[in-house]
Amino acid sequence: MTDWKRRSTSADVYTTVEVDLDEFSDEQLLQELIDRGILTEGGAVALLNRPAGNAQPAASAGGYPDLTRARDELAIGRRHEALIYVERYLGRDWIGRLTQ
Repeated sequence: MTDWKRRSTSADVYTTVEVDLDEFSDEQLLQELIDRGILTEGGAVALLNRPAGNAQPAASAGGYPDLTRARDELAIGRRHEALIYVERYLGRDWIGRLTQ
């Protein structure tokens, strides 16, 4: 009779998933910035409540160009570049404030 040999009951599984970033809303992007400590909840509310006259024109694909670019930068792990686009979206008063 041989001794029992311990075996692992779990295994590492890797998978590749393709996600269309257009499926995420601006609110989801802002929530991710809040979760990462990049933006406050108050800042996110201010972004969502901006008067229409101060907002950037919407891109033909929908959404705001700078927020879309920020989402793309976050998706590839470039936090600093994403913050630059969020600052641009917020306007002149915010330039340099998030990236300090």
